[in-house]
Amino acid sequence: MSIIVLTGGRQSGKTTACRRIVETARGCGLCVGGILSPAIHEQGRCVGYEVQDVSAGGSTQLAGVDVPGVERAGRFHFLPAGLELGRAALARACASPCALVVVDEVGPLEFGGGGWAAHLDALAARDGVTLFTIRRSLIREAAQRWDISPDAILDVDANPDAAIASAVARLRAARGTSCA
Repeated sequence: MSIIVLTGGRQSGKTTACRRIVETARGCGLCVGGILSPAIHEQGRCVGYEVQDVSAGGSTQLAGVDVPGVERAGRFHFLPAGLELGRAALARACASPCALVVVDEVGPLEFGGGGWAAHLDALAARDGVTLFTIRRSLIREAAQRWDISPDAILDVDANPDAAIASAVARLRAARGTSCA
């Protein structure tokens, strides 16, 4: 079990950093699973999120501000199809031997028992590296729940390139590979 956390404020580049780590792992020939949740912007404002299955490649809208949803966190309503796609991707990742599984993002919805909550403990305990993106305000709760060491918490606000390089180095060390 190896957990890495990418943290930062809202819209700080956590998903972008995650995507770069996924691309690097794939470039090394490693199996990667999980989900990415890029923001949807209109006129410079975040109005929702998409969910992308890292392994199978499918995607759909996950959440929005002006959509009917089945779960809610803050101003966002979560759509059934987006939750279904994300949960299916994470269920497959729980059972996979992938070197890296990404969960972008673990947020208030999950800490309240919704969203991806049903899969998080299994992903945190799996063999291989699990990478969570978690906003800074929730780090303490995550660190206590999954016994995450402070050196495994990488801040993209402070230096995104250094956070990405550190995550890749941790993945290489966990896999015993020298692929850069």
